[in-house]
Amino acid sequence: MSYNDSTLLSYSEYRSNITDYIQQKHKLSAFNPAAYISKLCTAMPAGTIRDYLIYNKLKEVIGKVIDTTRREMLITEFVPKISQPKMQQQLLAQHLLLKSLSRGKSAPDFITTALNKDTFTLKNFVGKYVVIDVWATWCQPCQVQAPNFDGLAEQYSSQDVAFVALSIDDGKWSWEWEAGERSLRVIQLHASDKNAFSKVYGIDYIPRYILLGPDGKIINAQMPEPGNPLFEEILRREIPGL
Repeated sequence: MSYNDSTLLSYSEYRSNITDYIQQKHKLSAFNPAAYISKLCTAMPAGTIRDYLIYNKLKEVIGKVIDTTRREMLITEFVPKISQPKMQQQLLAQHLLLKSLSRGKSAPDFITTALNKDTFTLKNFVGKYVVIDVWATWCQPCQVQAPNFDGLAEQYSSQDVAFVALSIDDGKWSWEWEAGERSLRVIQLHASDKNAFSKVYGIDYIPRYILLGPDGKIINAQMPEPGNPLFEEILRREIPGL
């Protein structure tokens, strides 16, 4: 198999394979995105394959980096390295969307269904801090973090705080089965339109954790994972009396 055949990029297996191959061949840093992309730019010839690899890494990083200034620095430096305008536009649009979800902005509303078939929107949580775990039953990292999220919900149970596990599963059957096994302190919801929800919240990866204030405004749209001590630190800092 050729590692320079851009016609194969339409296949997810090829995209995954070439990403792993190039990372190992050029010893790309998995923990330093700037170094990763810089090495790509010098080690690979310009073209569709390099464009894809830079785009893929930038998309991942933009979705996870909380610091807007750092995101802007990465975009300014590396988006021009991509020759395809469509890829550039998608990355810029992703960055602008995440900026619109910055602290103090009104949280986009959503429609969800609970296990008892009741409909929930953000109006149901007015006056409460809302800690949201966006997950799916097929997501292995979500499964790893779920006990940490549930544990914090048990520890910080309060009338003023709602811990919500919001599933973006395609079907409800697998969600209902797994949601029923999670902590009773966590409100289990299923997105009625996962695509609409993912679009307004810029959900390009899961799990994703979001903290909203009692006024319906965003406090942090890109919380660290609950297994990270910083998650609990943010909760204690932002929620009075927690």
